[in-house]
Amino acid sequence: MEKDTVHPYLIFTDLDGTLLDHNNYTFDEALPALDRINQYQIPLILNSSKTQSEINTIRKDLQNTYPFVVENGAAVIIPRGIFTEYTAPVSDVLLGASRTDVLQFIHQLRDQKGYVFKGFADFTLEEIMAETGLSEQQAEQAKERSGSEPIKWQDSGKNLLLFKKLVEQQGLKLLRGGRFLHVMGQTDKAQAMSFLVELYRKQYQHDFTTIALGDSQNDQLMLERVDIAGIIRPAYGEPLQLKQTGNTVLKSTMPGPKGWQEVMTRVFGLIKIQRQF
Repeated sequence: MEKDTVHPYLIFTDLDGTLLDHNNYTFDEALPALDRINQYQIPLILNSSKTQSEINTIRKDLQNTYPFVVENGAAVIIPRGIFTEYTAPVSDVLLGASRTDVLQFIHQLRDQKGYVFKGFADFTLEEIMAETGLSEQQAEQAKERSGSEPIKWQDSGKNLLLFKKLVEQQGLKLLRGGRFLHVMGQTDKAQAMSFLVELYRKQYQHDFTTIALGDSQNDQLMLERVDIAGIIRPAYGEPLQLKQTGNTVLKSTMPGPKGWQEVMTRVFGLIKIQRQF
């Protein structure tokens, strides 16, 4: 793709509860906006708590060939042919701690302190399926992690605060997602997004208007750091609240892909995109 045909926009999106329906993980109701994004060749960058294996399956369904972010920013996955400095068929750029290091530490804490929790490393496939509604294949993909561990906390709130403090003292972090707590290195979706934005700026030698859509607390920093933020109403609970950011904030009235379509329709009205090829 020639530099002068690349639209100066980058779209980052969460998946579960945002582009994907919270219950059945479909995106059919967002197809009109997705088709338009594909037509205009705007990079649509998936930025999710899901694993590389999970997102690869979704990318095939979306016919998406762009870089993507896994496990809440733990790693950035870059296919060949997008940035000149990444020439491997697929480059896995780990931004935080490895999952091996995460598991070693939290299991040590559990043994020493007696904290009660279960992580994906402890769950059987059947338990993951029951907790998430995933199919067996999807549950297998969810267990293939590189830089984070989702846990289900089964202890007191007081012990959770103590656990969080010890995790942070180790140079890790505890992040609340839509269904689980995630233990990972000191990175997040926003840092991974910034990493990719800089790569795009360097590759194409111009600035990009950044757009992001999300519904959960783990999307907050990402949404606060873009030019246009789309807050998708969650399936349950109250909508995410952003701090004062100075950017344009759009809020959906509907959850999941319906809300995604709703916000993207408004985004297209704001940026007034025109076909350039």
